[in-house]
Amino acid sequence: MDPELYAGAQSGNWVVMKRFSDYFYSQHTPVKDTVLHVLAQSCDSANVVQLILDRLGRLLMKLNKRGETALHLAARNGHSGVVRALIDYAKSGGAGYWFPPCFDRCKWMLRMASKAGNTALHEAVRNNFYDIAKLLVQEDPEFRYPHNYAVETPLYLAVEKGRHNIMVLILESCKTPSYLGPGHKTALHAASIWNLPESMKLILEKLPNLIKNVDKFGWTALHYAAKFDHQEIARLLLSADRSTAYVAAKNDDSKTALHIAVIHGHVVLVKEIVDKEILFNLFSRDLLN
Repeated sequence: MDPELYAGAQSGNWVVMKRFSDYFYSQHTPVKDTVLHVLAQSCDSANVVQLILDRLGRLLMKLNKRGETALHLAARNGHSGVVRALIDYAKSGGAGYWFPPCFDRCKWMLRMASKAGNTALHEAVRNNFYDIAKLLVQEDPEFRYPHNYAVETPLYLAVEKGRHNIMVLILESCKTPSYLGPGHKTALHAASIWNLPESMKLILEKLPNLIKNVDKFGWTALHYAAKFDHQEIARLLLSADRSTAYVAAKNDDSKTALHIAVIHGHVVLVKEIVDKEILFNLFSRDLLN
């Protein structure tokens, strides 16, 4: 890319960029960033985005070497004005790639994944840009937002990294959000591991079936609460479903959460699990009688 054009794109200087507008498509950096990529990651100039795309709409979904669009870079760098401008242009049906009338170009762009499997929402969550995450989710609440190649969904990332407000946004806005993380863990596992009771409460409310989901070791979220002595987390899980105390880890010598608590010497948590188990057994016996 011409150094003068690159500098102009970094600063959002349309006066400079305009002189190269006939060559936008052929101008790129060694990593195949176009002028739109450079601007998206360097400054938050929405009006210049519009001017670039009016000249060459094909840049909207042009990929760099990492398989990223300008939207990925804007989301990663917190440039909400650029994100909004890209979404508005995609929805307007401006010049560029041809799509059939029934095709939703905006949703296509929002769902595009990089070579690492990241969507723009992954980037916004990882870098804690709530306003951008809100823009993306509200434009496409039906999309499940699957995991990337590190097996991280946006929801899992939000919990793991403590982005509580973004987690709430995803759970309350997305109709059927994906929840997987590495090693077959779920967002509920992450809330247990990182001792996040408020996150745990909402996940249990919105995705109650996760309570008995197990990871590659056969561990539930309760197993991790037992390991790390997260007592409030354990109480929440046991109150939601007492029978989770009986889940035996198939890939870890059939250990239950009680085994894990005993092994690690967490006396209070052992008592919590045992008390719940006794209550559960008494309740079951009364039903049988």
